[in-house]
Amino acid sequence: MPRLHTALFGALLAAAGAGAQPHPSTGAAPQDVSHPALQFVRDLPAYTPAEQVEGVVRLWGHGSHRRNFMGNLIRRWTAEFARHQPGVVFENRMYGTASAIGALYSGAGEIALLGEEISPAAATAFMRAKGYAPTEIQISPGSVDVNFFDYAHMIFVHRDNPIAGLSLAQLEAIFGVEGRRGLGRIRTWGQLGLGGEWADQPIQPYGWKVDEDFALFFRERVLEHSHRWNPAIREHVHILRPDGTQYDHGQQILDALARDRFGIAISNVRYAVPEVRALPLAWRGGGPLVEDSRATLIDLSYPLVRIIPAYIDIPPGGQAAPAVREFLRYALSREGQQALIEETGYLPLGPEIIGRQLEKLGGTWQVERRGAGTLAHLPPLPPAPARDSDHSHSLPPVRTEAAKPGVIRVWCSPALAPLVESWQRAYVRAVPTARFEVIRAGSDVAMAGLYTGRTDIALLGREATAPELKAFEWVHRFKPARVEVATGGAAPGASPALAVFVHRDNPLAQLTLAELEAAFGAEEKTGARERIKTWDQLGLGGEWAGQPVRLYGPHMESGTGRFFREAVLGGSRKLDWDRLVEFADSGPLQPPTHDAGAQALGALSRDRFGLAVAGVEATHPGVRALALATRPSGPFVSSVPEAVASRAYPLGRPIYAYHHDDGKGVPDPIVADFLRWILDEAGQRAVATTRDFLPLASGKMTAAGRTTNP
Repeated sequence: MPRLHTALFGALLAAAGAGAQPHPSTGAAPQDVSHPALQFVRDLPAYTPAEQVEGVVRLWGHGSHRRNFMGNLIRRWTAEFARHQPGVVFENRMYGTASAIGALYSGAGEIALLGEEISPAAATAFMRAKGYAPTEIQISPGSVDVNFFDYAHMIFVHRDNPIAGLSLAQLEAIFGVEGRRGLGRIRTWGQLGLGGEWADQPIQPYGWKVDEDFALFFRERVLEHSHRWNPAIREHVHILRPDGTQYDHGQQILDALARDRFGIAISNVRYAVPEVRALPLAWRGGGPLVEDSRATLIDLSYPLVRIIPAYIDIPPGGQAAPAVREFLRYALSREGQQALIEETGYLPLGPEIIGRQLEKLGGTWQVERRGAGTLAHLPPLPPAPARDSDHSHSLPPVRTEAAKPGVIRVWCSPALAPLVESWQRAYVRAVPTARFEVIRAGSDVAMAGLYTGRTDIALLGREATAPELKAFEWVHRFKPARVEVATGGAAPGASPALAVFVHRDNPLAQLTLAELEAAFGAEEKTGARERIKTWDQLGLGGEWAGQPVRLYGPHMESGTGRFFREAVLGGSRKLDWDRLVEFADSGPLQPPTHDAGAQALGALSRDRFGLAVAGVEATHPGVRALALATRPSGPFVSSVPEAVASRAYPLGRPIYAYHHDDGKGVPDPIVADFLRWILDEAGQRAVATTRDFLPLASGKMTAAGRTTNP
């Protein structure tokens, strides 16, 4: 079927009589319901209030001060909705997708409007904070090929490739390693049924960088939430040319595929070149192959369609708040969907899909045919019951006033609470007027509290993630300040230093971080040392020579796993998955176990040829820890407390306090006094009394006292 590039889209609409002009903030042509694929919108039911409602609705999410197409849509939506519901007041906090879910679970917002699917990290944080999952209301299927409008992902092969199409299971077997959809691994074109010159040729995958949002969607939709990508994938990121123009990653991908007859690529038709072609896809083997088109995105039948969702907080057995429910009913109405396609490059949802979303809002609906259109009717809803404010997982109501004088608000994980309590007791003795408000809700929740203004300090046993920093910076236009306040100790959950273990029979005494990277990593880097796969590569002879090094470690998407990847692998997500067994702690709705390290060492004790990474708190009589060095020349250091506290040991983990400093290095005076006290002798003595954490070494205290921006 023919495909339309963005540059041709405006011409198509003009030919259809739309006469659209490019949007000044995005360059995308606004759409019009006169386009044949969009005419059904005129037959959607108009918005009719189920009841008159009042209240304040705070909207957080997809927006940008540079490309404010979502802000334009929100202004139109709220203005038109006000004609039906004048008692509802809106507060627009559209700072970007990264901040939206955190605002929802921290109580700073009622609707989180995302520019893409919810990330696993955001979903987990919501569940940790609230004890249940957020409710998704789909708003749009994105676009076919319009930049900045969540365009669909497409699979390309070289034009010479005879393959007719692929299923999601086949894609998972090509781009993944775990075979979660039942096909194992597919690495040659012959495994997909191609013969002749194609039969034995290896499949070379191309795609986005596997840790960015584009790849995250593919990971969730195709790899079934697996973080184990095929290490052979060639990743691409945007490149800024010397003349200041951007060479998009999607264009780089298809340009590379054009030179590789045996490749396969994830990209979008906006970047297509004559040497490549897009494949139709099937949800399952033997199912119908579906082409990408406006129609197949609108009805969600194309397997790699994107979703623009709104998320709301509905407790189990509850209903959406009345004002929230009515606004989302409006957004899904004829007026709401027409505004969406006229103000943005997004496509509308099909009538059947809209009906499913309306059901989530608490109503029932019927479909009736009227001419060429399909109408979804929603009967009036009963008033929503009062929200349960005593839910055991809920955070306190959002604070709308400024912080009370003398009150220091600290959010942290439960594991860090003893540290805060020790500081609190000692500080109040020194400053009797000081008062504390401590919320023990998790590190990810703490960062959301910081960027929404609900806390003064987010105490983390890890570095803030890129999305957390992005959320803060998009809201405040500057980065959060960060200061090291303590060192992880040797207690489960207390951000302990990592150690490297071998079986007690293993004669190896020490490793460098470069050797550790060569054992665990699979990244192809220029000048990188040879991958270490057998023990003789580490100098062992006799029975150890030729024996494979089997690997055990933390789940690489956990906080501990992220620290290991940053400290040892340079942040790479490409590991030698065939040799690595990962171990995870409990999930977000389970009591914390912090036993992943113990599980890893238990497995190592049964494997004489294994190598394990775990926290120093993990012990087992069948294993022993190695000394480590950052350089081949040493020094090699053991993980004794003194070496960890001084950071002479290379895998010690700092405890960070993230806070506001107004972007100019000037923190709030109350917070600044408290942080200075923490970094003085009295504050560090309080750290030592916890027995779960280590104080900073004296030289480190001076360096950490200088507030930095990550």
